Order: sequence, then structure tokens, then C-alpha cells
Amino acid sequence: VTVVTALPFRVPSTESTPSSSMVGKATLLVLAALAAPIIAADAREYVLEFSATALSSHRPLLVDSAARLQDLILAAPTGSTTVRYTYTRLLFGFSGFLTDVAVTYFEGVGAVVELDLGVNKTTVKSWGLDRIDQTDLPLNDEYKYRRTGLGVDIFVLDSGLNAGHDDFQGRVGNGYDFVDNDSVPEDCDGHGTHCSGTALGNEYGVAGAATVHAVRVLDCDGSGRFGDFIAGLEWVDEHTATNKVVSASLGGPKSTSVNNAVNSLVGRGVVVVVASGNDGADACNYSPASAADAITVGATDINDKAASYSNAGSCVDVLAPGSDITSAWIGSSSATEVLSGTSMATPHVAGVAAQYMRRLGPNPTAIVDAMKSDAVSNTIDDSSFGAGRNNPNLFIQADAQAQTAPPSPAPDPPPLTVYVRITPDANPVQVSWTLSKLDGDLVASGSLSMANAPLVERLWSVSLETKYASSQQYRFVISDSGSNGICCTFGPGYYELELDGTVLKSGGQYGASETTDFTVVQPAAPPGGGGGGSGSPPSPPPPSEPPKLSDVISRTNLIIACSVGGGALLLGVMVLLGRRFARSRRIRLARDESRTALSPKRERSHAGTTPMAHPV
Repeated sequence: VTVVTALPFRVPSTESTPSSSMVGKATLLVLAALAAPIIAADAREYVLEFSATALSSHRPLLVDSAARLQDLILAAPTGSTTVRYTYTRLLFGFSGFLTDVAVTYFEGVGAVVELDLGVNKTTVKSWGLDRIDQTDLPLNDEYKYRRTGLGVDIFVLDSGLNAGHDDFQGRVGNGYDFVDNDSVPEDCDGHGTHCSGTALGNEYGVAGAATVHAVRVLDCDGSGRFGDFIAGLEWVDEHTATNKVVSASLGGPKSTSVNNAVNSLVGRGVVVVVASGNDGADACNYSPASAADAITVGATDINDKAASYSNAGSCVDVLAPGSDITSAWIGSSSATEVLSGTSMATPHVAGVAAQYMRRLGPNPTAIVDAMKSDAVSNTIDDSSFGAGRNNPNLFIQADAQAQTAPPSPAPDPPPLTVYVRITPDANPVQVSWTLSKLDGDLVASGSLSMANAPLVERLWSVSLETKYASSQQYRFVISDSGSNGICCTFGPGYYELELDGTVLKSGGQYGASETTDFTVVQPAAPPGGGGGGSGSPPSPPPPSEPPKLSDVISRTNLIIACSVGGGALLLGVMVLLGRRFARSRRIRLARDESRTALSPKRERSHAGTTPMAHPV
């Protein structure tokens, strides 16, 4: 409920600025807050834009879009938003510092929310990042992206994490160690840290604002058991995070239990990205690569050739950079290493999945469909050392699509306005009034003073915001401290209570007080006008200025049940509402094909030498 005052909002003059009246609307609405800005510790800088449609559906009776923009900003959760600039000429929006809570709020009311600055990573430290933001070669030493994975949690089931590495500062969530059975998943192999850096590191990562959770299922030699892996998946399922992506750069012989566990987790809204394996064979003979609902990833090199070691075939979904990838390492807070394998390709895709999840929500099916739709077809050449390594020929791309504003919820009906008109007698100081809900909540109140001239009308207006298919009872009480009303001992005073053109009560001879109860009943939303019905949402109405009150009255279905002085009076005012509308088997890392069946698969690059097998 909003009390509407009679005074218009006025913007102070800015004599030193040309077109001050226009600049005032664009910047001065929040100057008071900017005088001593308080920025939340977890806030980041963003730019937000509202479409005309999003603004027109908010508080339609506000005077203009600038006023609606201001109202949306002021309604943000307390302490979540610090505005730097507002924009009302070339676009409607603002820039400033937002917490995660604020980002969620503004996206929920139709804003396109994008990070301010840091949009490009120039002189990228991994060619893989450089490659996934463009459809073809040559590389351009840049990584461009629209989303950072903010608000998404990536669970890396691997050898643990060097949590003190600079690449993850401020974004390390809780994890678990299923090798040592404790809550400190420290990485003594390096593979998990490397994969985590590619997925979300500050310097080497695809989704540089996502939160990492290390789930250690591989030991210091990079080996583990399927039972620990399944336990790790269950831990992820139990985790309270909402937007969850699993990155699993590991594999072993085909296992029905492993595949079932992966598929079940995906069915619960978690995106699971896995390595195809490094045996130069059919990925369908390995797990979790053969899990039907996982996103299985093959590897490519810097020359857009499929890696000879990469497993391929119908169980592979997409290809991503995997050879000679630089990322974070163990041993210090700035250590790096260059590794090769489908293990390295997998976190590229996990990071991209986090970007898509930011836009599409925890919907694995929609994310896979969008990822494959946006991937580049037939751009990867086959390996010179093994045919069919580029099957399927779909190369991953960072999510570059603009944020789609979520469908607008069914709008509330237009607010109803209560008018209180009082013409006092010669003792105006005695007169006061209240408007409350019958459940006791005060809606509005007013009083007169000696400054109010006798027999001169005073007007208050109160906006009652209602919802479709709702009913609310109100009580209006006018009082006179002299117990003689406003008529007629000290003059012919008079009052009137009106609801959107319908007079509910009038008079003046009421002694100490007079009470009027009334009920506002709103019908269900009209067909095609919102209200959460089935089928496609209706097209939003074109932007327009707010309707006049007389027009609103002629377009709203309203039933007012009004009881006055114990007698019931039913007023029917028909108005049409417009469109508002299991420890078991050994598993191994997916990397170097020269390792034995029980070893990790990884290649570490050494300049001028043949790649040697090391645990990843």
C-alpha cells in the first residue's frame, strides 16, 4: 500500500550542467544515497537495463518510466544495491554495486544484468579460453564472454584443490575428501587444481565468478575407486546449493552403477560434465563417459585438430580444447602447469555450463540443448594419427547470448484509490481520520490543524494495491476530539469517503466518531491477461503512458461490499480489468593413452621432448 501525496516530485536545479532538467531525471534521483555510499563487501559492479515492456508492467499508474525505474531501485533488498549512475535517455537502467541477492532481485523484475568492466580478458594465459569465444581460427589473444557463472557452484570430483592458489581467492566453497574421509580436500597430485583453474580460475578459467567445491576422490597418484566417486556424487546431491555443475575428469571401465548414479543426479537438476577418456577408442566402453545424461567431452589441439588420444563416438557430446592447456597447480599460490588430455577439455565445458546455468537456471536438458545449438559444427579436423577422433564434430562455444528477461509474472490489477475529502468546521484541530485493514494493519491516517482554514476542503488520496481473486476488508474512522462532529455546531463541515469514483460515505454529524467498513473484492484475472493460466504467456502490451483514473474505473471489475453503521450496503461497480497483466573398482583419470589400465590418464608437456605420462 502506498500513500500518494499531493505534491509532485521535483528535481533540484543543476545550473552548471546543460539540459539540467533532463540530467536531473537521469542522475539526481539517487544523489542523496551517493553522498556517502555504503558498498556491501560481497558486491560487484554491474550494468542493468530495463526494457520498455518491463518498465511499463511495473506500477502502471506511476507518472513515467523514470519514476518506475526509481521505484524498482528503491524496492531492492536492503543493503544490496549501491547506485552510481542512472540512465533514462538512451536506455532505462543504472550502474552500480550489487550483491548476489540484488542480482537475483533485478533479474526477477525483468532487468538484463551484466558485469561492469572485466568483460574481456586480453593476453589470455590459456589458448583454450582464447579459442572458445570464437567460431574459427586464428586466435586473437582475447577471451570475451557475457556471463561469469556468478551464483553457480562447480563441484570438481578429482584429486582435491590447492585452495590457497591465487586463482580461486574468495570463491572456495566447502568440500569433502573421500580418500581420507575428512572435510579438507587438499590436492597432493595437482590434477584437481588444474581442472578447477580451467573451469573457474581468475586467470585461467572460463567462469571466473563461480564458486569451486573440491570433492576429492583421487589419491596423490591420481587413482581412486568407483565407490568413492559415487559417494562424491551423492555428496553433491545433498549439498544445499541451487545451481550445481559437476566436472569429473576421470574414468574407468564401463559401469552400470556409475552411469546410473550420474543419470540420477542429472535428473535432480545437476549438470554433470565428464571426460571421454584418452585411449583413442570408443567412449561408450568407459564410465562415466557412457552415462547417457552426462555431457561427455572430447579434446582438440591449438590447430583445431582432434587429439589422437581422445575417445570419440556416439557417447561424446562436444569437443573442447584439451592439449597443452595452462592452468593452476600445486606447490604455491601462483604455480602453473601445462597438461594435455580430455581431462583438460572437460572443465572448459563445465565452465561454459555454468555460464548457461546463469542464464537458463538449473535445467540440464535446456543447457545441453542450448550448448549443442550454439556449438560450431564441422570446424575440427580429424587427427592425423587416428581416424574418427573428431566425432562428433561440435566445438564448444562460451555462452555469448544476451540475457533473456524472464517472463513477467502475472501483473496485479491497477491500484484502487481511496479519496478522503474533509471540509472542517471552525475547529479543524479536532478532526482526524484513519484507514486500516480489519486485521489491524494501519494503511494511512490524516489530521487537521489550526493551519487549515474552516470550510476549506482538504484532500488526501491513498492507493490500495490489490491482487486478482482476492478480498480485503478495510475500516475507515473519522473522529472529532470535541465529540460534536464537523457539523453543525461550529459550522457546516462535511466529509466524503470515495473509492475510485464511488462514494462510500458522506456526512458531518457523527459526534465523537463514525466508522465505515468496506470490502474490496477482485475477481480472477481475465483470460489472456495473465494470472498464471496454462499455455503460452500473453504478449506484453506496448509501452504506454499510465491510464487516467477515469479510464481505469471503466476497465476494472470491482465489487465493493460496504457496511455503514451496522447496515449492509452492497455496491456493484462493474469494470473490465485490462491486460496487466560403493568402494568397488579402480578408476582412473582421463588423460594419457600410454598409461596402464589402472593409472591416471594425463600428458604433461615438456618443450622439445615427447609428452610423458604423469598423474593428472
